[in-house]
Order: sequence, then structure tokens, then C-alpha cells
Amino acid sequence: MRERSIEFAVQDFEATIASARAGDLVYCDPPYIGRHVDYSNGWTEQDERRLCKLLTDSPADFIVSTWFGNQYRTNKFIEELWAETKVLTREHFYHLGANLENRGSMTEAMIHSDGLGPRTYPLLPAHETPDVLF
Repeated sequence: MRERSIEFAVQDFEATIASARAGDLVYCDPPYIGRHVDYSNGWTEQDERRLCKLLTDSPADFIVSTWFGNQYRTNKFIEELWAETKVLTREHFYHLGANLENRGSMTEAMIHSDGLGPRTYPLLPAHETPDVLF
């Protein structure tokens, strides 16, 4: 394993992204835009637009985790804001929700910069092939 330094910061995402340099990897897990986000005092469209602009303008590589869609709707911001990036998706069952009818299948998304890409594991059956970014 290559020796790399890791730095965790508790600060506004603008400050973190502004300090990132080429060769850095910035991972962002913002509240899901367009979903229930009361736990964080909200995440607005303006926040999502700022995050996208800052990351796509940064010399650093990045990964953003978000939701892609479910049986009822899709995340319109992936196509509107993140269309020039790469997106990996993975479906899973969403076990959270106060009511049983609010639980169901959800497709999650990992948006990432061009500097990252999935590895191929030709010796594994398709259903066992992991989505690995680097």
C-alpha cells in the first residue's frame, strides 16, 4: 500500500475544496438534494450547484455520494449539474422510513472525477464484480 497522508477537516465544504491540490482526493457526502434532509438544516439547490462548481473546477479528484432514483422519481440534479462527470450506481433496499410503505429499493450514485475509474475484475463472475473507483 502506498503511503499517503490523510486529513479530516470539520469546516465549510468551500474551504476544504479550496485547499485541495492535484493528487488529492476529496470525498463529499452531502445531504441528499430533493430528499428528506431535516437532520442537517437543509441542503438547497444553491448548495448543490456550489458543490458541483467547486469540485469540477478543482485540480483534485473527487467522489460525491448521493441518490440516483427510486420507483417514484430520479435525482434531476445528476443530469442537470453532474452531466459532465462519471456516475456509478448501485441498487439496494432502503430499510429506513417511519412507515413500512416508505421503505423500498433505492439506487445510490457515486459521482466522480475523470481521474478515477472503475477497475475490471475479469476473473470474477459479473454478480461478484465490485465497483471499485481506484
